[in-house]
Amino acid sequence: MSLAGRITLVTGASRGIGRGCAKALANQGATVYITGRKLETLSKTAQEIGGDVIPVVCDHSDDNQVENLFKQIDSDNSGRLDMIVNNCYAAVTTLLGKESSQAVDKFWEQPPQIWDTVNNVGLRANYIASVFAARLMVPRGAGLIVNMSSPGGLTYLFNTAYGVGKAAQDRMAQDFNVELRGTGVQALSIWPGAVKTELIVENVLEVESDSKLITNAKKGFEKGQSTEWVGKTVAALLKDPNIDSKAGRVIWCHDIADEFDIKEVDGSHVTSIRSLKNSIAAANMQSGATPWYLPFIPETLLIPSWLFKIGLWIRGNKF
Repeated sequence: MSLAGRITLVTGASRGIGRGCAKALANQGATVYITGRKLETLSKTAQEIGGDVIPVVCDHSDDNQVENLFKQIDSDNSGRLDMIVNNCYAAVTTLLGKESSQAVDKFWEQPPQIWDTVNNVGLRANYIASVFAARLMVPRGAGLIVNMSSPGGLTYLFNTAYGVGKAAQDRMAQDFNVELRGTGVQALSIWPGAVKTELIVENVLEVESDSKLITNAKKGFEKGQSTEWVGKTVAALLKDPNIDSKAGRVIWCHDIADEFDIKEVDGSHVTSIRSLKNSIAAANMQSGATPWYLPFIPETLLIPSWLFKIGLWIRGNKF
């Protein structure tokens, strides 16, 4: 099914997951508005992607710029907006870059401003963008709001500010959906997992470091997915005839990929994050031990989603 005629917005799409989402949507025929802070970078991204990609400079920490963005979309498309992907985020290098040594301190040891660094262009910005998006979608009786989130909302990851922000992202999508019932507009939250974005490659995979944080991050991201793969799972949601059944939920991109048979850019199948085999291997990663029975477990044997989330929650509350 083509996405021709669909109007979409991907925030924070100069690079990374946002770029992957914009590429997938544009490749399937959608008109895609992309935002970022630098016109040069945005224009280059739009040119590289091809298709109907419209770069709009927008600092998502500035509510006036965000409002003007939606005024442009409204004016250009007679009020139509079919999807917003809330992806903008400004704290990757704070959490996994040169500043990360401070970001992993205990919350009382960190400067209080780290809360704003982690959650301003992220949680707050996504709420503001969703407000303006819903004002276009609700009168038309159609639309999809997608929050790009993380398992860090369920289990401890990086620091307190990060975990609270991601938990709030998920709850925001759920509560949006409660208030959107009967309007024809849906909201949901998705978890991509480990993704090899440009910033991750630069700040994690290509870095020589004795930091325990970076060492452990490398183990996870080395087997991570491409941004294009994540983008294809997002595009699948816009075509999903049963999207109502996903409304208000938190969904793994791996589960979307399994449902719609989405492959990596090299044509390979991405093993589900809920694979029992991978979960056992991950649990034994630090010890370096490989259980004798591991080779006999098929990768396709999955842990039920509800049980997997309980496991994440227990892991996050053990320490």
